[in-house]
Amino acid sequence: MKSLTALIAGLTALGFFTPASAAEKHESGSFDNTIVKRETLPVAEGHILQLSEATGINKSGGRFDGYNVSCRETADLNLGNGSHSGYCLFTKGNEEQDVKYGGKIATEMKEGHPFTTFGGDWTVVNATGPLAGSKGKGTYSGYFTAEDKYHTDWKGSFSGPAAMAKR
Repeated sequence: MKSLTALIAGLTALGFFTPASAAEKHESGSFDNTIVKRETLPVAEGHILQLSEATGINKSGGRFDGYNVSCRETADLNLGNGSHSGYCLFTKGNEEQDVKYGGKIATEMKEGHPFTTFGGDWTVVNATGPLAGSKGKGTYSGYFTAEDKYHTDWKGSFSGPAAMAKR
């Protein structure tokens, strides 16, 4: 037992081993995306299925500041309310982090206009380049600012190369 403790202490001092609590980094950010492609299929009165693609730039004080964000999603909506899920790809140079997300969309009338909000959970499903091996999960929320534009705030925790890498 003494030798295992000494080994862990030595690896920690050299930076090869980090206790789990220290290896996790909390981060938050936001992005404003513009929908560049949208397909809408009517299902029944007031009910639609929608496939869309949107792009923007992530803003944060952390690791993913300035990354391009490309989100592709499906939505199942009845009178503007329902579920959505998809993938956001955060890319910069040879680095890519793929995030799967899913949650709810809600629409209410405000001053005679629809106001749409959304939120849910996300998890990292793949990462390449210096981010390979990264893990992460968290939550997001947002709202539409125009028919083809929306704002998203996200927060979560990362472990592995994404958490430890310096920018």
